[in-house]
Amino acid sequence: MGLLGDKLILKNTLLLYLRQFIVLFVALFTSRVVLKTLGAENYGIYGVVGGIVSLFGFINASLSSATSRFITYEMGRGNDLSLRETFSAAVICHIVIALVVIVLSETIGLWFLQNKMVIPQERMTAALWVFHLSIVSAAIGITQVPYTASIISHERIDIYAYIEIATVFLKLLIVYILVIGKFDKLILYAILNFLLSVGLMLYYRIFCIRRFNECHFSLGVDQTLLKRMVLFSGWDMFGNLSVTARTQGVAMLINMFFGVIANAASSIAGQVQGAVMSFSSNILMSVKPQIIKSYAAHDYERTKTLLINSTLIILYLMCIITVPLIIEMDFVLDMWLEDVPPFCTTFCSFVLLFNIFSALAMLYLTIPHAAEQNKKPSLINGCMYIMAVPITYIVFRICKVIWFPYLYNMLTMVAGFIVISFLACKYLPTISKIGIYTMLIKNLFLILISFLFAMLLKSSMEPSLLRLICVIGCSTVSMLTLGFLCGIGKNSRSVIIGYVKSKI
Repeated sequence: MGLLGDKLILKNTLLLYLRQFIVLFVALFTSRVVLKTLGAENYGIYGVVGGIVSLFGFINASLSSATSRFITYEMGRGNDLSLRETFSAAVICHIVIALVVIVLSETIGLWFLQNKMVIPQERMTAALWVFHLSIVSAAIGITQVPYTASIISHERIDIYAYIEIATVFLKLLIVYILVIGKFDKLILYAILNFLLSVGLMLYYRIFCIRRFNECHFSLGVDQTLLKRMVLFSGWDMFGNLSVTARTQGVAMLINMFFGVIANAASSIAGQVQGAVMSFSSNILMSVKPQIIKSYAAHDYERTKTLLINSTLIILYLMCIITVPLIIEMDFVLDMWLEDVPPFCTTFCSFVLLFNIFSALAMLYLTIPHAAEQNKKPSLINGCMYIMAVPITYIVFRICKVIWFPYLYNMLTMVAGFIVISFLACKYLPTISKIGIYTMLIKNLFLILISFLFAMLLKSSMEPSLLRLICVIGCSTVSMLTLGFLCGIGKNSRSVIIGYVKSKI
């Protein structure tokens, strides 16, 4: 299982990286064209109005996490009957939640949009189109979650990667239609994205029903299992509510105090954050099923190995992307967008630092989830995260420091990672807290040295594409060299050298 699992992780990761490079390239192009075609005002409206529906999506995120955990855990145990019952219980939960989200969105959400959001009156009709289509799309997506969780739990990442690659080309078609279309640009963009999301959901659902035995819904559900899933989801729900409140609540406060142009900058920062975060998500998507299955089989030594190796991979992967982007953020945004919204550079820099610890936190959260012990991390971190909204409101009222919530989010994510990693070490007896923190501090110090090297190089050159390439090369080479020589253990170096020699 170990060797086959490692090969499967490698294969899935490579497929996801192929997908990600294509997705990132197309996203950079389409974001620029969409921003230019819609304009900063419409672009900001699309981001903030869709965020109202996302505000209720924390319920779906909670059940999604529970569904993935329980399906993967039962696969690790090899219990087919329990696996089928788990899937059916998940479908029932998600149907109920979809109905709840529709009701909340069309009542509280609609009232908030019409009475509290700063939307130009002449654009309110278009905003309502975006709002209602987002609700329907979200409801269908909620009922789709058990099927997507089955694909990931079965580690059929190839299907996921191929469909996502096809999706980016369909997004190019959407951009082309948007440019040549004569209809209201914002409404047209909302309709096209809605049709694309619904088509993808239907395909995934049909694929799962045809390929996986457990993906056949049945009303005969074990009530005890259903209660366990609901209880697990309840604690995740609090954590996800806090994250959603932190993200969407802050976006709405920015809208209330600074207007939709500031929301455009926030949306761009969100795209940068999502694009960079997706690289670590590829590793997480590949390794999390293996971690949960190993934990379910009580193979704690393999669980530890997967966790430590993934920690180093995610840390260096995120920093290889983050360091040159932070150093050259102004130049990159000017080259990408031409007309950069105010505050965009500051927002992007903060979210990139946030991403590093967020990725590590999501990795270590896999252990409490596998142990079905998600109460403490959700409760502790949720309280820290949700405080972003009232604290940001107070700061905005006093001094209107627009970048404050991004600084607060970054600092609380660092604290959140410390809490989650501490609990992970508690539930995984083969791992040491001191060893984990020592490894991270040492490697972060090495990354800081690489950052200083790249900053010195930047200061000696004029802004240009050549300087960007040199900064990327300098930071990457120095980071990987220092990491290989000083950051990893002797055994890991021997394995890497042996692998390279075998390929040569």
